[in-house]
Amino acid sequence: MTMGAVDVIRQSFEMIKENPIIIVPYIALIILIGIIGILLVVSLLPKILATVSAIHVTSISASSALHLIGSLVGGSIASIAAAVIIIWLISILFTGAYISLAKQIMGKKSADLRSAFHESASRYWSLLGASIINFVLRGGAALVFFGLAIVSIPSSVPMAVLLILVGIIAEILLLVLVFESYAVVMIEGKGALDAVRKSFSIGRSKFWSLLGIFVLLLAIALIIGALRLIPILGPVIAFLCDSVLAIMGMTIPAVFYYTMVSKKKSTRTRRRRR
Repeated sequence: MTMGAVDVIRQSFEMIKENPIIIVPYIALIILIGIIGILLVVSLLPKILATVSAIHVTSISASSALHLIGSLVGGSIASIAAAVIIIWLISILFTGAYISLAKQIMGKKSADLRSAFHESASRYWSLLGASIINFVLRGGAALVFFGLAIVSIPSSVPMAVLLILVGIIAEILLLVLVFESYAVVMIEGKGALDAVRKSFSIGRSKFWSLLGIFVLLLAIALIIGALRLIPILGPVIAFLCDSVLAIMGMTIPAVFYYTMVSKKKSTRTRRRRR
């Protein structure tokens, strides 16, 4: 099981190394996120300056000051939430494109960015639906277990700790079970609900391999985090490694599908024919 996880991660890394053009979409995504961040700051800065000026320059009552601060905080939260939603919607398109690119490469074809984004766009609503279902499942589990933990703190701290641990385990289980949702949408062309169902089926049958991938990716992320402690060049090296790891994270579902799911399926088909 562990060797399967290592093989998937190795293939994903070699895919990037042998096809450096697939780094381009990630750079574009980072630029888009940066632009959205700048626009967010530009939109909020005048409001912040106006609020500070109204409080410190003009003489207003405490209640008026609190009202201004409340309006600023409310408007800021709404703007930040809008920016996060936009980034999420854009990232879904890029994730689908990366799975399409991995599909092209695993099929011994050259990486075609245009066709990858076209395919992702054509299946965008299914990708979005799968993302929403995944969010509801994982968010619902977190809300239930962590909410119960908070409620139980006054009466029983051990129970609260137990509920938090169960919530963490539930999150890990769901993360494994829904991991292949996007890949199923892009590779099999299924709708959102069918893709999540198929992902659950894959997750149950390949649970330890998928869990091994998550553990290895976490270990790699921790090593990259330690690189930031190196003076001067450390943060630069860590950023580059983080970028490669992020791209691997978007291609691994397709690599896993073709390595651990599709091959097994074709093997069973050949055995039946014999």
